[in-house]
This record gives sequence, C-alpha cells and structure tokens, in this order.
Amino acid sequence: MSSPIFRFLLCRWLWRYPPWGILLFRVMKLNLNLMPMHPDLLGGLGFVLNAQQQFGILFAAVGGVIAGQYGNSIAYFGVPLASTKLPMLVFGDSGRG
Repeated sequence: MSSPIFRFLLCRWLWRYPPWGILLFRVMKLNLNLMPMHPDLLGGLGFVLNAQQQFGILFAAVGGVIAGQYGNSIAYFGVPLASTKLPMLVFGDSGRG
C-alpha cells in the first residue's frame, strides 16, 4: 500500500537531479573569484555542501528499501544470499569515486 507513495516521493527526488546537475555544470564553467574568508568557510560555495547533504538522505532511504526487499526475499521466499551479491555490489559501490 505504501509502495505507490514511496515511488511518488522517489520520482519527486529524482526529478530534482537534472536541474541540480545543470546548475553545478554551469557553476563549474564560471570564472569564480572565491573568497577564503567568506562566512560559510567554503569560499562562497556552501550551498553546494548543504544541497548535497540533502541528496544523501535520498540514498540512505533508497538503500534501506533495497536492503529490506532483499532481506524479505531471503527470509520469506527462499532466495539464496549469493543471488543478491551482484545487485548489492552495484548499489554499494556507486557512491565511491
């Protein structure tokens, strides 16, 4: 019953990624005069850190949902743990550079 609500909220969050990526791309192309003594202590780019932290909440929620689905499949439907290795590796390593 909550799956449609979750999908709606997930799609709302995913909808924010293209404009955010475009904004970051355009900021990257600017010839910025960063001020080291700016009050945000990040040269005036503190908004980037704050926004990225909000996107981190999305990944934590999606990770919890995926872990719950795999745990449910293993516990109640007899899916072997080995069959979930590849999807867990793909999702788990996606945040590493």
